[in-house]
Amino acid sequence: MRIPGAANFRPITSLRSILFRSDHLGALDANDAAQVRALGIRRVLDFRGVDERASAMCALPDVAVHSLAIEPTIVQTLQGLI
Repeated sequence: MRIPGAANFRPITSLRSILFRSDHLGALDANDAAQVRALGIRRVLDFRGVDERASAMCALPDVAVHSLAIEPTIVQTLQGLI
């Protein structure tokens, strides 16, 4: 499946559910958003940092977005702890 506004969009299947993963969903046009909604997606888990999220908000208005931010500075913070 190819959705132009969501790079690397693909299914990850298990016995209980179908999960999809992709790059951010902030560049979806109306056609892209309709394709994603047609898949029955009800939730988005957004791992981007605060600044990344603010620059390209999820373009799916009827979907619950859960922020699980992994800030871009985590690598530097972990290196500092070592």
